[in-house]
Amino acid sequence: MGSRDFWGSLGVVMALAVSPAWSTAQDVPGTGSSAGDGVSRGDTTVMPAQAPTRPRSPQPRVPAPPALPEAPRPSPPAPPAGAPGTPAPPGIAPALSAPPVTPPAVTPAQPAPVPLGAGTLAEMGPLPYALAPSPALPAEVSGPSLTALSGFGLGGIPQMIGDQARLLPLRSTARPPPSKASSFVASVRGLKISENQSPAPQDRVFYTFNFFAEVNQHLNQKFQASVDGLRVFREVVGFEKTFHDGDGSFGVRLPINTVSANSTITGNFAKLAGTSTAVGDLSFFAKYVFLRDSATGSLFTGGLAISTPNGPRQFAGAKYLASLDSTSIQPFVGYIWRRDRFYLHGFSAIDTPASTHLATLVFNDVGIGYFVLKSTDPQDWLTAIAPTFEVHVNSPLTHGDWTNRNDPGGVPNVVNLTYGINFEFNRRSILTFGMVTPVTGPRPFDYEVVALLNVFYGRTRRTMQGNPPVIGG
Repeated sequence: MGSRDFWGSLGVVMALAVSPAWSTAQDVPGTGSSAGDGVSRGDTTVMPAQAPTRPRSPQPRVPAPPALPEAPRPSPPAPPAGAPGTPAPPGIAPALSAPPVTPPAVTPAQPAPVPLGAGTLAEMGPLPYALAPSPALPAEVSGPSLTALSGFGLGGIPQMIGDQARLLPLRSTARPPPSKASSFVASVRGLKISENQSPAPQDRVFYTFNFFAEVNQHLNQKFQASVDGLRVFREVVGFEKTFHDGDGSFGVRLPINTVSANSTITGNFAKLAGTSTAVGDLSFFAKYVFLRDSATGSLFTGGLAISTPNGPRQFAGAKYLASLDSTSIQPFVGYIWRRDRFYLHGFSAIDTPASTHLATLVFNDVGIGYFVLKSTDPQDWLTAIAPTFEVHVNSPLTHGDWTNRNDPGGVPNVVNLTYGINFEFNRRSILTFGMVTPVTGPRPFDYEVVALLNVFYGRTRRTMQGNPPVIGG
């Protein structure tokens, strides 16, 4: 075989070998142009063709503007880890870069429901107010609690009983002429601030009853008075109302006086004795708390009482009694000191009359008490019992010579002791019984019997029942 035939046969073989691969490349987009563009048939010279482009990696999609939203295109699911990829078609080289793997979407787990009563508040999260558990109260609380102090109210204790020493003395001025009996001078003025009174402002209505036996018996005998067996009855009605969130109060007291006496005159002379009743002098008072210890109920108050001579000139309207009655002004201070069941309270006052014929008096009244019963059961009928003991010192600053017959306004120093017991019912009322005995001479009376009734309302009742006071109530 000649050389020309050899090279011709070799060219045919190479053309047949290249022809299938070249036709396949033409079918794949982006690998070249038609056969006539890159290779000239019958020529071994290969024309430069366009290089095949590498497949681009998918780029992250930029979200469309809000005005023109574009629905997201579904992405093909990523093959599971470890699974073989999709084989490439025959004749195509595998891609140079692996396709990106889309991470699986993670859905946040919903918190498991927590049954009520399980776990702590931090674990359960915020609860509605109606479902929130109430905080547990400690078994023992240091200091007196509102429940423990419910008897007679937080910061409140029974009223002072008093001694009513201002009624006295009643005494004779001179021997009467034969035509009539005796004329008496009665140093009867208004009420002491300590009579059925508490240093604490209160909302209440009250009633007081006093009975004095053998009034001025010693003086009547000394001055040969024309009456003996003098008995005095005094009833007082009144009310008190708080203001300024319970820090202050004002009140009114109206006495009704009754006097009864026996005549010592014999013969055909006028015997001015017997029983007489009349309304007494109206009294006004006001007080305000300047210092208060809310934890114990201790406090310090100050105030003023004024008595007006609107009653009859003679005490109880008795014709055999002459009066030196006058308007009086009584500034005072009051205090309460309390420790659990024990309490101490008192008043100090100066009674200044408008008339110079009457004595200016200083009153110092102090009392102690102890709760032998303090019930915490709201269903109990009798909720507290508190015995009490008081000392009352009445000292004249003027007209102190009570033996001077020419000084009808003279009064002695008088010290009275008061014994009593208080009963609280249903945390709304207090009934008090007491007895007063003088311990200095001359004795202004033999003995005194006292009964007090206080019925509370408004702020004071709520406090006594263990409820918090209402602002403005």
